[in-house]
Amino acid sequence: MKTITSLKKALLAILCLASTSVMAETYTYEFTSKVWSENGAQTLNGVEWNLQTNAGYFGFDTNNTTDRGQQFGSKSKPATYITLSTSNIAGYISSIVVNTAGANGINATLSVTIGGSAFGSSQSITNTATPYTFLGNGNGEIVLNWDNSSSIALYIKSIEITYSDQPVAVLPPVVSVAGGRYTEAQNVELTCATTGASIYYTLDGTEPSATSTLYTGAINIASTTTLKAIAIKDNNSSAVVTMNYTIITTTVSTIADFLAAEESEDAYYELTGTISNLENTEYGNFDLVDATGTVYVYGLTSTMQTSNNKTFASLNLVEGDNITIRGTRDSYNGEAQVGGPAYFVSKNENPSAIQTNKANSIRFDGQTIYNPENANIVVYSLVGTVVAEGNTDIDMSNQNSGIYIVRAGKSVTKIVKR
Repeated sequence: MKTITSLKKALLAILCLASTSVMAETYTYEFTSKVWSENGAQTLNGVEWNLQTNAGYFGFDTNNTTDRGQQFGSKSKPATYITLSTSNIAGYISSIVVNTAGANGINATLSVTIGGSAFGSSQSITNTATPYTFLGNGNGEIVLNWDNSSSIALYIKSIEITYSDQPVAVLPPVVSVAGGRYTEAQNVELTCATTGASIYYTLDGTEPSATSTLYTGAINIASTTTLKAIAIKDNNSSAVVTMNYTIITTTVSTIADFLAAEESEDAYYELTGTISNLENTEYGNFDLVDATGTVYVYGLTSTMQTSNNKTFASLNLVEGDNITIRGTRDSYNGEAQVGGPAYFVSKNENPSAIQTNKANSIRFDGQTIYNPENANIVVYSLVGTVVAEGNTDIDMSNQNSGIYIVRAGKSVTKIVKR
């Protein structure tokens, strides 16, 4: 009799546990062909989604290498925004994963709301199909919103939603700074909306647990880092939040020092020089020349980008302009070049005038460098060799045809001997 009673109690405990457990379900849809050709509703794997966008073109990425899914907009008919919404998933949402991308030069973000409230943190997207994860605890209408400030296409490859009939016991940590590429260190704060929950984190890519570092204040991310965080209360744990940070260091450098540096995708160099041999005005391919050497710039954009967005023309730069740029130490077929792509910092308005203490300055008539104010000047070849120097007029008639750099103090200009 006692055995039967114990068995009943055990069965009752199991039933009670089963009745209070959170049973998660997952909804998924992957785009294998073009679904939308205009705004409106479409049913994706049994769930109706409504599209609103200003895209002037709809297509599908058939490239097996990029494989980015349904296309919205194009360069000539871009989608500056996309909104996908549904109210057909009942339950508490704990996770939304959207695999999305943009065309080369994309500058866009993806954000999510559920029931009118923000769900997870807004994330910047790249030109590579990437799953972006949003974590939280909400129910109601799901809205996915893309905000695109670049005049190019957006793509959606897949959507995955995890939901259950009860809210999660512990909400995941909220990260104050979204993962991405930054030019300076970031102070990252973690919070949790679950009262009494403790947050633990790791910075080496390992999964966090109650034995990991306890969060007590802002975390300084000063180098490329993978942050993972979890919230724990009693015996309940939240989902793990992951953020990848790339911190780009910048060093002011001469071209000679840049050429001697090691290749790196994360170390940027600030270079100042004169544009020469401008090959391509769409992407911005040219030689950059200073008194110490010459380096090839493989593309220049107006702002920092993950790929060349063809904004060079908007800078209105021409050969002979003296500019400051930032880019990575890269190479092609063993030849050093500025990569990244490089991005524009400034145009130096008076680079051609070698300034002295008076208004008049040095000039070149094709054979002679005239130095009426007797400034101390040095003339360099493009490989950095000193070919002449002095504080009087300099005869260049015996020098080979080509480009030379003339320096007076901190002022530099280019001359061309024909």
